Amino acid sequence: MKHIIASSLVASSFLFTSCGDKKVVESKADAAVAESVAETTPVEAAQNWQKDLTGGQVSNLWSSLSADYQSDLNKLANNLGDKVDSEVYNEAMTTLGSVSNLLKSKKTMILEILKDNAPEGKEDDLAKIEQSYDSIVGIINTIATSDAKTTEGLKSMDLGKLLGDLQGHTKELSKLSSLAGDKFKKFQEVKFSLVSESGDSAAINVTSEGNDKEVKLIKKDGNWLPEDMVNKWPEMMVEANKAIAEIGDMKPEQKQQALMGLMMLKSTVQSLEKAKTKEDMMQTVQGLMGMFGMK
Repeated sequence: MKHIIASSLVASSFLFTSCGDKKVVESKADAAVAESVAETTPVEAAQNWQKDLTGGQVSNLWSSLSADYQSDLNKLANNLGDKVDSEVYNEAMTTLGSVSNLLKSKKTMILEILKDNAPEGKEDDLAKIEQSYDSIVGIINTIATSDAKTTEGLKSMDLGKLLGDLQGHTKELSKLSSLAGDKFKKFQEVKFSLVSESGDSAAINVTSEGNDKEVKLIKKDGNWLPEDMVNKWPEMMVEANKAIAEIGDMKPEQKQQALMGLMMLKSTVQSLEKAKTKEDMMQTVQGLMGMFGMK
């Protein structure tokens, strides 16, 4: 769907970037880090991106973008605050907050239900989910209580700050990477080597599963970025803003349908909050599934 392109851009823009820190240096330790970043090679830039992505260090990834790219992405978020229907958006974020509270207050019951219904042989996976449960709830709660919780907050939101608030939780969630299957593991094993470097241009070789691919990089504001991304960035921003504009074209019947769906979800959350035991919770869930013709 077109309207999800804005969020997708944030992830795609992280490809093969360095983990440079654009913050003001406030100590000798920060100065040492800044000096190290300034000397980052094209291969180190790719390795840093790989490490930060697989390690859930989303704030580091944000810091690796040039200042103008960060500004472009912040403007997308701010523009969303201007275009999206305030009533629908604010209600959705309020409901998200209710879901966060439910997950927190009913943690023990939910984990017991998951254990009772876990497929055979998945005990280790379930243990990892249980270990990271608080971080999963933490991500939801951080978003639901951030500036993004209202359209007014979106209009002035700083994505960098939000990602900084999320990083503690996303780092913890990186422990669930094994649940993503072999593809994620293979990505962790990708190797990088230098092909050529001249001034602000470079080429690196990316080796994955025995296959080699050459990727060209450009240094922008001290950071190495994929040449292809830099060339396509203006077009991506235009498309993202078009997608956001479409969100503002919600028809009255679409709005009513969205609000009704949110009301039903909120009612469900309230019912689950009243559950005293895991059996009560399962009974409520099964009743709702029956209403929608699900077994």
